[in-house]
Amino acid sequence: RLSDLGGIYTLGASEGTVLSYNRIHDISRVHYGGSGIYFDQGSSGITVENNVVYDTQDATFTVHWAKDNVIRNNIFAFAENYQIGIGREDKSGALTFERNIVYWQDSKATSGRKCRDDWTFRNNIYWAVEEPAAGFESKMSFEEWQAEGRDAESRIVDPLFLDPDRRDFRLAPSSPAIEMGFVPFD
Repeated sequence: RLSDLGGIYTLGASEGTVLSYNRIHDISRVHYGGSGIYFDQGSSGITVENNVVYDTQDATFTVHWAKDNVIRNNIFAFAENYQIGIGREDKSGALTFERNIVYWQDSKATSGRKCRDDWTFRNNIYWAVEEPAAGFESKMSFEEWQAEGRDAESRIVDPLFLDPDRRDFRLAPSSPAIEMGFVPFD
């Protein structure tokens, strides 16, 4: 149980850091900021890949005043409030979010803040279990999100997890995520 922190929390320049092969889950908060992976002020030069983050009270992944980071080939699922947390609009720099699976139920895709124009989202899979995938920048549909220049090559489609209710995020061999370049990992 945290407050303004994450299962993995970074702060400051960290060029060359790679965060990979972590399973982060059951993160709650006291006041705010109970995230799975949280890039806070000045976090830069970090690659996040091949992680599974699920069952968080706030975002599975949060970025706040961070720059020049790559988030790829991760599974972000079942955050209570929203899957991707967007901090205050800042003057930092680029972020690349690619080949991730974002999966939710009774939640939103992102927090309500606007993404920076130099952030790139591509080749991601989004899936809302019981409703049309919505809640991009709080109220946008996926189509509106794409019209803003986000996720042009991404899709809304069930990634075909073997048993998401039991948190078995292995993919069926016929998963569309694999077809889109997601590389399954142990």
